[in-house]
Amino acid sequence: MKHVLVLGAGMVARPCVQYLLKQGHRVTVVDTVRERVEHVLDGHENGIPVVGDGLKEAARLVPRSDLVISLLPWVFHKDVAPFCLREKKHFVNASYMNDEMKAFSKDAERQGLTFLTEMGCDPGIDHMTAVRTIREVEKRGGFVKSFSSWCGALPSLEANTNPWGYKLSWSPGDLLYACVRPSRYLRNGKEVLVPVEEVFQRSTLKEIEGVGWFEEYANANSLPYSELYGIPNTPDIYRATLRFPGWCETVRAMQMLDLFDTEPRPLAGKTLRQFTAGLFGADEKSDLTQALAAFLGMPAFAMPLKRLEWLGLFSDELLSEKIRCNRDVVFDLFSRKLGFDKNERDLLIMRHEYEVVFGAETRRILSTLVHHGEAGGDSAIAVTTGLPPAIGADLILKGTITLRGVVAPTYPQIYEPTLAELERDGVVFEEKEMPLEQ
Repeated sequence: MKHVLVLGAGMVARPCVQYLLKQGHRVTVVDTVRERVEHVLDGHENGIPVVGDGLKEAARLVPRSDLVISLLPWVFHKDVAPFCLREKKHFVNASYMNDEMKAFSKDAERQGLTFLTEMGCDPGIDHMTAVRTIREVEKRGGFVKSFSSWCGALPSLEANTNPWGYKLSWSPGDLLYACVRPSRYLRNGKEVLVPVEEVFQRSTLKEIEGVGWFEEYANANSLPYSELYGIPNTPDIYRATLRFPGWCETVRAMQMLDLFDTEPRPLAGKTLRQFTAGLFGADEKSDLTQALAAFLGMPAFAMPLKRLEWLGLFSDELLSEKIRCNRDVVFDLFSRKLGFDKNERDLLIMRHEYEVVFGAETRRILSTLVHHGEAGGDSAIAVTTGLPPAIGADLILKGTITLRGVVAPTYPQIYEPTLAELERDGVVFEEKEMPLEQ
């Protein structure tokens, strides 16, 4: 019996922990909230609950483990990694492989350790399914002329019950971070840089057949996927996020109001209405809707204004003493008002599209995942983000994954068994191939 240490028992942890327990591993779960730890362990005899700060407990618990999974926010992975190096333990997380993580690669390889990163949904399943298809195309003698990918974590259609068309199935902090970053992608072999203030202004519509129409906007930096996916000569590489229509216009309005700003401000004692009026120098006793409409350059009946009002930004509710900046206000309101009810389902959509050249013929490949959460059970985002790190950890402990150093799941020894296991759990992509003109 191997011993796995899981740091964090948040929204995606339960499928991860339950999978490890079903594989016969002993699992220690650490979180600051007892109820979360008890929920993910569900009373299993091989589960060990620890209530405390994951980083503070790491010094004591990492030496007792065979492998560590960090489900903490991505900023803490760099703090967990040194414990794993010192104690010679494998390490898995579901976050992007940034430069800080890459810096651990040589030491991990030298000590015979696997530091498996980007082992979640996005990043994770997106990589594994894309590379699997690309390698199959190459085996058939084809060339990938264009690669595009879309992903969206959304409420299911019947759970789409608020004016925002959105509910939180993942960290609100990560969501807010995604609202203030530029985008990069390749078009005709040239880099396209989209500044922060233009990302949500360049949204377009995207149809996912059988599901509906969505808004899509370029997601972060697509350039590294040229190397990561082994397609350095592909001139068009584009990754995007899916949302229900109206999201982008609203986020742009929030940007114009500096609602994502993290600069400390004296907000104690203010009402939400006073806070909002202060964002653009309005008189709090004025018609705030009309004043805000004029400031944003949109009609007073525009949906962004109605969404902001529904969120509570025009109310006389007092700000909490914990609020220190504009972003804190949004974080608090999103956390309280954009949650799922217990029996509601979420929806995960992932779509890859390829233009592939086989000799004189160009063909189109569509690869689509539409996965619903379970009402009253695990969400779709919890399953697709929590299962991959657990599967990866199990494969490392069983010796199936032998790669050492800091690695992403773009190697056959990782993605083939992982995708096969996910398919057994109902995470299945539907793939279609057709002549391009269709």
